Amino acid sequence: MRLLFTALIMSFLCTCVSAQIPFLPLSPFTTTEITIATTKIELSYGRPSMRGRKIFGGLEPWDVVWRGGANRNPRLVMSEDFYLGDTRVKAGSYTLFSRPNPEVWTVYLYDETDQYGVPPNWEEDKILASVKVKPETLSRPLETLRYSFEEISNDHFTLALEWETSRVLIPFRLTTKELMSQKISKTLSGPNSNDYSNAALYALRDSKDYEQSVAWFDKAIELDDKPSYWEHLFRAQALEKLGRFQDAAKAASFALELAEKINSDYGVTESKALLARIK
Repeated sequence: MRLLFTALIMSFLCTCVSAQIPFLPLSPFTTTEITIATTKIELSYGRPSMRGRKIFGGLEPWDVVWRGGANRNPRLVMSEDFYLGDTRVKAGSYTLFSRPNPEVWTVYLYDETDQYGVPPNWEEDKILASVKVKPETLSRPLETLRYSFEEISNDHFTLALEWETSRVLIPFRLTTKELMSQKISKTLSGPNSNDYSNAALYALRDSKDYEQSVAWFDKAIELDDKPSYWEHLFRAQALEKLGRFQDAAKAASFALELAEKINSDYGVTESKALLARIK
């Protein structure tokens, strides 16, 4: 009984000590998220640091596949279909691997997640897409590995990988135009003013279909409870693109009038700028 009591006390003490002294990882795990147009993107990865070590060409040899982080492999989650390079990939969860080289890196999208390290049996049929990227040199060393979303538009983004003195820009394209076309055709069977305005903005800024943009802005304005300067301003921009300068000036003048009524600096400035361009 005495031995049992002693064992219970020791077990209790060990449990308390382990609970009070946490494990401190050298490579914190992080998740970064962004929504671009209609696509939700999530990247999870471990962030190792140099800690005085030579990384590329040292700890990570040239021309050997690297997991692109520490501990669990980097996991990229995409809510919609997308392209890596010129290859279309289905929405889903994937691992990013790379093969560093002083001149050209190869980045792979691998159909496997939640693993630790490069698979001992590298399976070519699990490579869904790959792209070759020329590395850039950072002006000063970066101690801790970092991924970031850059060069963002509604149709594409660049995933920047930076560590030590290397910077690699990985190009992705989104299927936004295709998705928007589907949404617009479905929604405009019974739309409201905001639906038409959003569709018209997309046609103006992204698909560059200026005739369609004007037509949809006309519908939005027709359904409005009260006029808004920005619909007339953006309609004027579409008319300007079409070379219909007289109509554009009329629309911009009305947009200016509306913007002045609500003291919108942006509306006033942009309307005056458009009028100056076409007069």
